[in-house]
Amino acid sequence: MGWITVLTLASLAWVTNPLAVGAILGLTYAVSAPANALLAATQILRTPHHLQGRVVLQGRVVAAAFLIAGAAAPLGAPAAGALLDQVGQPGTFLTASAMIVMITIAMHASRSIRTMTRPA
Repeated sequence: MGWITVLTLASLAWVTNPLAVGAILGLTYAVSAPANALLAATQILRTPHHLQGRVVLQGRVVAAAFLIAGAAAPLGAPAAGALLDQVGQPGTFLTASAMIVMITIAMHASRSIRTMTRPA
């Protein structure tokens, strides 16, 4: 999903037609919905079997993941607005794309993610 996001953000650096923006985002969301389902299923599969029956633990894991993922959300809109004011549309989307490139490379470099296998 990371590389698709990189391509989407990079293409939005120059696309100004609202219909084209909608098409790009629509294609991205069409890919991200199944990817999110796959990630949720993987999280459940990676939870040790002796803990899977404990709904409370699964709830805590999901809550922690959402807390971490959403912690920076309130800062996103003001930061993007400030960046748009300073460097314009291309600079803003290319900056966001570069940040996703770094995250995606870090994900691919992670041994625990690269070597993840389906639990027996």
